[in-house]
Amino acid sequence: MSREVKRFGPLNWERCMELLGGKKTRRIGPNTYLESVPLNHTICVRFHNTDIIRFRADGKVLLYSGGYRSTTTKQRLCALSPVHVHQHKHVWYVGEREFTEGMDVGSPVDASTMIRRMAAAGDELAIAQLHDMTQEVG
Repeated sequence: MSREVKRFGPLNWERCMELLGGKKTRRIGPNTYLESVPLNHTICVRFHNTDIIRFRADGKVLLYSGGYRSTTTKQRLCALSPVHVHQHKHVWYVGEREFTEGMDVGSPVDASTMIRRMAAAGDELAIAQLHDMTQEVG
């Protein structure tokens, strides 16, 4: 596996935002990119032309292979997602669960965390809500 990819993971929403540093995309390894999708508050890990991990502002972390169950795809998922994907008799697993396209391996976050994440991603409505929340506290 590429050491370049391994040094970035495992990733989460905040680490992805930090790595992107306000940019839309960033290369994190051979044929591997982080990409911000502001429209739906998602940060994707793209391997070749497939989004293999989607970090959502609501805490969901969705895994995909795009039908490419290759050793390299599995290595990227293991290095960059919060879980380990393993294989037994040509079937992929996350823990005891069989790997399925779009499986959620994240943890839900509270509303204020989600609003902060959306605001950090540049969502104008979330920025206004975050401003209102801080006014209520102060």
